[in-house]
Amino acid sequence: MRHFLQKFSPARILLAIFLFFVLFSGKAAVGASSSASILYDKARVAYHSLLKSKKRMQRRDQWVAVIDKFDSVYSKFSSSGEAYKAVFTIGDLYEQLYSISRRDKDLDEALEYYRLIVSEFKPGRLTDDALYRQGEIYFNRGKYTAALDSYQEILQILPGGDVAPKAKVRVAKIRPLVPVAFPSSKTPATIRKISTRRNEKINLSIGNELILDKIDYTVGSDSVRVVTHTSSPVVFSQGRLSNPSRVYINFNDTRLANDVNRNIKVGSRFLKSLRISQFDESNSRLVFDLNKVGSLKVGVWQEGSQLTVELSDKGAGTATAQKVVKTQKKVKSKAARVKPVAKKIIKRVSVKKERAPAKRIPVRRASRERALKAVNKKVPLIVVDAGHGGKDLGARGERGLKEKDVNLDIALRLKDILQSRYKYKVILTRSDDTFIPLPGRGKIANDNEADVFVSVHANAAQRHAAHGIETYYLGAGHSEDAKKTAARENGELVKSVKDGQVQEILASLISTTKINDSSRLASSIQNELYQSMRKKYSGIKDLGVKEGPFFVLHDTDMPSVLVEVGFVTNKKEEKRLKQSSYLHTLASSIAKGIVEFVQENDPMI
Repeated sequence: MRHFLQKFSPARILLAIFLFFVLFSGKAAVGASSSASILYDKARVAYHSLLKSKKRMQRRDQWVAVIDKFDSVYSKFSSSGEAYKAVFTIGDLYEQLYSISRRDKDLDEALEYYRLIVSEFKPGRLTDDALYRQGEIYFNRGKYTAALDSYQEILQILPGGDVAPKAKVRVAKIRPLVPVAFPSSKTPATIRKISTRRNEKINLSIGNELILDKIDYTVGSDSVRVVTHTSSPVVFSQGRLSNPSRVYINFNDTRLANDVNRNIKVGSRFLKSLRISQFDESNSRLVFDLNKVGSLKVGVWQEGSQLTVELSDKGAGTATAQKVVKTQKKVKSKAARVKPVAKKIIKRVSVKKERAPAKRIPVRRASRERALKAVNKKVPLIVVDAGHGGKDLGARGERGLKEKDVNLDIALRLKDILQSRYKYKVILTRSDDTFIPLPGRGKIANDNEADVFVSVHANAAQRHAAHGIETYYLGAGHSEDAKKTAARENGELVKSVKDGQVQEILASLISTTKINDSSRLASSIQNELYQSMRKKYSGIKDLGVKEGPFFVLHDTDMPSVLVEVGFVTNKKEEKRLKQSSYLHTLASSIAKGIVEFVQENDPMI
């Protein structure tokens, strides 16, 4: 008995218990790892299956289904190696989807997930790839400062990685494009010292930019209210994203400091967390990670320099007693580091849901006033341009049909439909058989601060069998057909300018953001045209969305496209283009495409 007790002494018993727990926890970890691997492998199989089917790749829901599978890996096993790979793959999927959809939102999603790789995981073999792809997206958008930041971060955290040589090349190429007066957000700037004494007022506006000062949030039983404070009234845009469910607010010309806490955990039944990031070198984005609430209502309003976002239950009445208000200090200045301010706990009895009347906004610079006016206007303004006119006949069909007459007929119908059916404001560049020089057409749109510019044309070709519908946005126009079409529509303007010079002029005038928006507008109109026309008429050919060097598009400040509704040189299409019902269907389809783009570009949330 004594020998037995000695054999199982307290020390040995404790050791046995310790070994048991180590063994048990090890098996649990292995089990979790195994489950993550199984889930990731299933997602990977779905990924490769999608890429093998060109038919499935044309359907958005197929891409989203695969993305959901990888997102499930990240949601369930967020700290695993499989989650790290899944997040990168989601970014890759959205980037590939963008190449088909040409929707800026898809590219924004790719950026979100590439950023997640850097912010949520330890540096690994995919981190430099995520940073490089992030840099490429910024570079292609003309956001050179943000691109430079991404490439330089590769050299800082993974200087010996396989992507570092490419990053060095990019840094050397981009650095001359970044203005010296506007250093990258990662690079300290030499600045004057600013006092940070409590009683001393500090001007937080720097140049033309605003500073996001702080974010307050209040959690109630049936609502969450988030208030952002900026140094001056801010121009903003908003939208909703799915998979997972999110609301975002973009703050234009607004900067964040490098040391800002980018993630704020909220944990209400409406809202999981808030994420703030420097979306590019001049704009910041606030993301609301939502919990799944079917009756969730989102309200957004601005009062002076405060922007309020309220999430609430559609069925709930006045908000009840509030729980806690947490204040997270954000950016004080690009030019000065401010000591962290302790979080404040403030008790509030209630928050009225009725919107308070907006305070009068102080008069600011003309550009700021124009931007605020553009954001706050409720009715979209569309400029419709009927191509050619007057002495400029445009193309002519074998049976005498003049392009200028077709263009005007469709433009007048399009105006009526947009005004009567969708309550949009519409301005025509010409409402009768008048000649208007090409440089003057874009000016009409700019002077009226239009939201969209659409130029209506009919096509022509030496080959009389050529037929179909196509939509163009501004670009180099690499195909011979695009160049010929542009040369015909540009008319006298290109006869005295060599092709190489045309390309140089266009390259200097093209705005990357405008082109991205214009390509989406073109896709929306082209899709509606083809789908609507083929249901009613046989032999409709989809010639697709193309880029071309059209002078009528180059000097507009807003998304702009040129629609070719058919070939007057094709007997069948010339006959149809004389029919009132056919022209009405064309106009109605173009209108639907415009409306779809406007609603997607500036959604109400």
